[in-house]
Amino acid sequence: MKIGIITFHHTTNYGATLQAYALFKTLTAWGHTVEVIDYRPKGAVVFYLKQLLPIRNRKFDWNMDFHKYILKALQMRKFLVSSLNLSKLTCYSSDKLREIFEASDYDAVITGSDQVWCLDTKFRGFDASYFLNFFGKADNCLKVSYAPSIGGTQSFKENREQVSRLLAEFDHVSVRDYHSANVIQEECGVASTKVLDPTFLVDYEDVLVPPKIEEPYLLVYNHKELGHIQRKAIQEIAKSKNLKVISIGDAWDVADDSFICVHPYEWIGYFKHAAYVFTNTFHGTIFSLLFRKDFTVFVGEGKRNKVFDLLTPLDLEGRIITELTDGYKVNKAQIDFDIVYKKLSPQIDGSEAFLAKAFNNVCLPV
Repeated sequence: MKIGIITFHHTTNYGATLQAYALFKTLTAWGHTVEVIDYRPKGAVVFYLKQLLPIRNRKFDWNMDFHKYILKALQMRKFLVSSLNLSKLTCYSSDKLREIFEASDYDAVITGSDQVWCLDTKFRGFDASYFLNFFGKADNCLKVSYAPSIGGTQSFKENREQVSRLLAEFDHVSVRDYHSANVIQEECGVASTKVLDPTFLVDYEDVLVPPKIEEPYLLVYNHKELGHIQRKAIQEIAKSKNLKVISIGDAWDVADDSFICVHPYEWIGYFKHAAYVFTNTFHGTIFSLLFRKDFTVFVGEGKRNKVFDLLTPLDLEGRIITELTDGYKVNKAQIDFDIVYKKLSPQIDGSEAFLAKAFNNVCLPV
């Protein structure tokens, strides 16, 4: 089949970039012809350009480090062009998506993963494109969602009728978390299958690049400014385990060394070879699980649903520190990943089975 994917791929965020790569790679490995629709809404383009201006309080030298954020963006773009098959046409407004659709002759279009159904992001807001409004039943093309999330959105509000109508046209609906499943069921009357983020479906051993670091290290992958609790947790873990502190993607003063402009394959390599991981991100948590790393995850209000949703069924909610944690204690115990994977492996199998069923019951690779 020829499959188009519409997702958040044009970004300086490693997790968002790699979820697009993982879905593309999974479907391609199954023999499909796959391309990522190169849809880059202007509001999102402007937002990510602003992210190249690191004006937050951190271990940062304008003269030495500013160019590294530019190189980081270039690394991301290089990765997308070399590792994904992007549509020949690029569009910056939703009214051009129909043109891409008509020129591509898709058998199916899949929306997701990531928070493509979140209405609360200021620089994106409601975009019906991610509900596949640019084609209909008459086009004889499958509509599928794989692991999208509504994020912290509590209600579709004035968009409920339109969202309900569009979701009713889907042939297969899945979501990434129970909150998303509950909202679309209650507000739109649409049942969905809960699946894992696509980054769980890929083996990265053949692409990751090991870091050139000899000492054992604690890896920090963190968005936004590190608070007092986070700094204290990092320092406590590093001291107790005699680890060097390495930060990737951003420069933080708690780190011994920071590597800003790493390639996504290098980013994966840092997780693979870490002795411990500290993150405040969903995908940082996922890659800690994938490479069986002890970790601590600090989550704020916006990410609480998805992180608890992922870790609670694995009995790993004790690895979470929230802004509401009172008198927290860092969990230094080693995680028994054999037990974790007895619970996680069936979820991975079920996620693959959903995709296989959606695309003409394609048999999974042996």
